[in-house]
Amino acid sequence: MKLRKHRGFWMLWVCILYQIGGPQLRAQNKKIDSLRLALQTAGEDTNKVIIWNELSNSYRMLGKYDSSILLSKYAGRLSIDLKYFKGIGIALGNWGQTCYKQSKYDEALEKMNISLKIFDLLRYKRGISNIYINIGLVNFEQGNYQVALKKLNYGLQICVEIGDKRGMAMAYNNLGLVYSDQGNYPGALKYYLLSLKLKEEIGDKKGISYTYNNIGNICSSQGNYNEALKNFFASLALKKEVGDKKGQANAYGSIGNAYSNMENFSESAKYYQISLKISEELKDRSGIAACYNNIGGLYLEQGGRLKDELKSNDLFNKAYQEYLESLRLYRQIGDKSGIAATYLKLGRIFFMLHKLRESQENLLTAFKLAKAIGHLKLQKDAQKWLNKVYNAEGKFKEAFFSYKEFVMLKDSLLNEENTKKTVQLEMTYQFEKKEAASKAEQEKKDAIAGEEKRKQKIILGTVSLGLALVVILALVIFRSLRLNQKKNKIIQAQKQAVELQKHLIEEKQKEILDSIYYARRIQRSLLTSEGYINKKLKNLH
Repeated sequence: MKLRKHRGFWMLWVCILYQIGGPQLRAQNKKIDSLRLALQTAGEDTNKVIIWNELSNSYRMLGKYDSSILLSKYAGRLSIDLKYFKGIGIALGNWGQTCYKQSKYDEALEKMNISLKIFDLLRYKRGISNIYINIGLVNFEQGNYQVALKKLNYGLQICVEIGDKRGMAMAYNNLGLVYSDQGNYPGALKYYLLSLKLKEEIGDKKGISYTYNNIGNICSSQGNYNEALKNFFASLALKKEVGDKKGQANAYGSIGNAYSNMENFSESAKYYQISLKISEELKDRSGIAACYNNIGGLYLEQGGRLKDELKSNDLFNKAYQEYLESLRLYRQIGDKSGIAATYLKLGRIFFMLHKLRESQENLLTAFKLAKAIGHLKLQKDAQKWLNKVYNAEGKFKEAFFSYKEFVMLKDSLLNEENTKKTVQLEMTYQFEKKEAASKAEQEKKDAIAGEEKRKQKIILGTVSLGLALVVILALVIFRSLRLNQKKNKIIQAQKQAVELQKHLIEEKQKEILDSIYYARRIQRSLLTSEGYINKKLKNLH
């Protein structure tokens, strides 16, 4: 058989994978260890495909992307040999997710779309919903917000239909990301809280950690930095607990951002460096680009606060170098949002260096990119700095229109009604959470009270039954005594009757004997004695 020819090849890869994991990985992940053991005894059938795909998914979760892709390829190849189409779809889906993790978005979409077609033909709804959600996330990372929302809602609808809470939580979280990037904070918070509720229900600690981080970003965007830090540190603690290294890098970066906004630059720099170190260890280009961007922002903010122009310019140049490196990486991975944000920051640096033409060019590029992807916050910030550039150049007409655009965008993002809605949503969630906890506590108390009541009923019933038994026993004893008394009276009466009868008999016997004795005496007195008769008889002879 064709597959048997490859048995040695498969077993070789089992050994290689065993070495890839190493002792440390075996200790960290029992699931991978058990899957590798299962693979050694699996036949050349669909079970082996399932194990390959599970291993691929597990290695991706640990950031072992090359190993994950390798496993996906062989799962797909074996699936083709077996004509196991569902296995092919899962393998391609895993491959696409790994490409996404590597920021290879075009390749990710290619694999995911093929997977989606296979699942559509098989009518495999869970697979379809998962692929739609992942395609939505890839489009979000590329800044294609409308496509992202469309795909995410497709996935969400199917998850609701089949009752997949984990999938629903993922869809809600990703919808929140899109709305947050567009500046729709009430909408973002609404979806984050829906996601958080479902993740708490299913006990998804890693998912909860990401949602905490996202809620922290909302708080930070609205200037509530202390509340943001609470969420960021809660997120970091959970990510450490579940061993999510990439998530830890993200959390450290978010904490650094919050401290930077609070103008605590030393703390900010410390957390940025930790984030960068982890991202470099993971070879995460998207994470590294974000770190360079954050560090550049830190130099920019510090330079803007110094009065010494020479020192300020030195910091601005450092920021410029960080942004160039960030821009290079964002271009490599095709992150439109990251590219737009970096152009915006480059425009700010040129403005600080009094290079107005270069500043205007970078800011206009940032605005056009932000508008193309529907990123309201970036559009607002670009117009804010364009207004400063136009005023500095004496272009007051352009300055007026840029200011008007800035105000309109600002009102769309941070109007009072939006802020009220955000606060209201957060308060509603906290109230519902406390109410649920209170309800659970009351139910616990009611259960304890019910148990106590049940015990009391049992005790009361037992005592009542015992008393009833005592009463019944007393009645039985009393009745027995009464019967015994009656029997004793009868026996006594019978005994008396017998004794009376005996007495009468004895009296009668005495009377008879007396009569006999009396008759004998009479007889003896009338009859001749025997001696006299014998004497007379002798005389006759």
